[in-house]
Amino acid sequence: MSGMLKIAIIGCGGISAFAHVPELINESDVEITALCDGKRSRAMKLKEKYKLEAKIYQKVDMMFDENPDISAVIIATYPMSTAAIAKEIIKRGVHVLIQKPLMYHDGMKKELVQGKTKQQIMALPYVESLDIFRRIKESIAEEKLGQIQFVRIRTSIVGPEDYYDDVKKFYEETTRKSVYSKDVYADNRGCLSDMGVYSLSLYHYLFGEAKLESCALSGGKLEDSAVLILRPNKRQNNVPLIASIESGWNQANGIELVSVMGSKGFLCLTTDGKLSITAGSNSEIQEEAGRNSIKLLPISPYHAQAKWIQAILENPDSNQFEHTLERCVWVSKIIQDAYENRKK
Repeated sequence: MSGMLKIAIIGCGGISAFAHVPELINESDVEITALCDGKRSRAMKLKEKYKLEAKIYQKVDMMFDENPDISAVIIATYPMSTAAIAKEIIKRGVHVLIQKPLMYHDGMKKELVQGKTKQQIMALPYVESLDIFRRIKESIAEEKLGQIQFVRIRTSIVGPEDYYDDVKKFYEETTRKSVYSKDVYADNRGCLSDMGVYSLSLYHYLFGEAKLESCALSGGKLEDSAVLILRPNKRQNNVPLIASIESGWNQANGIELVSVMGSKGFLCLTTDGKLSITAGSNSEIQEEAGRNSIKLLPISPYHAQAKWIQAILENPDSNQFEHTLERCVWVSKIIQDAYENRKK
């Protein structure tokens, strides 16, 4: 691919302000051509804060009409609108990075997964971008722990109110009303539709698909905690007999993030990046994730974003990230099943 990669961002909220744009402006081959958001003031403030030359839009169609040379789009909108926007953008044939999508209708599987596309389409979170997770997967595949019996993956952050207060400060919004709204956040659900996406994506990367055995979600319109129990579709040594997937609005540095228990040993990764693997009576390996990887989950998208940009520049005519779309469909189905179970 020759020339600058012209990128548009749809959705100018906190994830664009704190993660996508700060990394994009450090990419020498990238130009942020357009910012699109229903709230024009957000797009204007984002442009001003980072001194961008980008044009401002509120309508996606108008953005493309006036900028036909846009070749890549980052979609960072509210979860409930992401699927429909992604569907339309993919049809245009441009490269797409989807920020943690939640796609609950079956039609999206056909739209996203079937057929080979001549564009790079990545659905976050892209857990493959961190060496520490690859290290865990290799240890499991090599059967150092023996038959995997139990796995626990948990993801949490401080409640979204604090995050949205930071967003409000960035955009210098003086209204007393909190930017965070239970009426629109996480598809009117809660931590499972937000933090649960990361835990489930990591499970899928390590072990593949599984089925929902049972679940427990806290009460209220927007739940604060959730626990899912998964069982594998088929029994294999490197697939857990049972797994606990947990999410919640709380965070403590140093607690267990991933625990894997096998017939010959166990593995533990903590939220501050410390990995320990014990196999046999005296064999213990300890290592620490690099400083750029310490914030493990939720995973900062810049690891994946850089990989996506590299793929576009080097090989724009094929999709290297089709597996992330398959993962997205599976994660969404598990989350949907969990909420359906709660209704019963």
